[in-house]
Amino acid sequence: ITNNPNLIASTNQIDELSKKIVTVIPTKNEQEGISALFAFNPDNDIETNSKLMEESYLSISSGFVAISSRNVKLNGVDIKKNNYFGILDKIVHKTGKNKLEVLNSLIKNNIEEEKFITIFSKDKLNSTETEKIESLLNNYEIEIIYGGQSLQEFLISAEWMEKKWK
Repeated sequence: ITNNPNLIASTNQIDELSKKIVTVIPTKNEQEGISALFAFNPDNDIETNSKLMEESYLSISSGFVAISSRNVKLNGVDIKKNNYFGILDKIVHKTGKNKLEVLNSLIKNNIEEEKFITIFSKDKLNSTETEKIESLLNNYEIEIIYGGQSLQEFLISAEWMEKKWK
């Protein structure tokens, strides 16, 4: 599981360098990698697992909320230094001064309510912050997990409520 598009080409060479049977799952971020891991079943053969893991990570929408370290223009959107910005599926959808408002707008305006949303937070959230997110997104099935990632304030993964793994 690569979790980074820059690693896919080099990890595809592992099979040639190893005597073991290796399959690369070319995920492009942590959210895709986690989705792929949940599809893994140790009772399945490698081909079945590879197929299920690929189907799983390709079926999610992923995004994040981060703070800009400088003034920048991404996808035609001006983002000011020290403002938060929300990206979903590689497109900037929202900017603002409040990370919870950016998170709320990013999800409500771009993700269908039929999806299950996992939010990985950079910092451990107190109960007030968790309750605020839950109340803002009360029409969604959400799970908030401490992720501890170093850059993004929130990583977001949205997937259909029912996955059909075997």
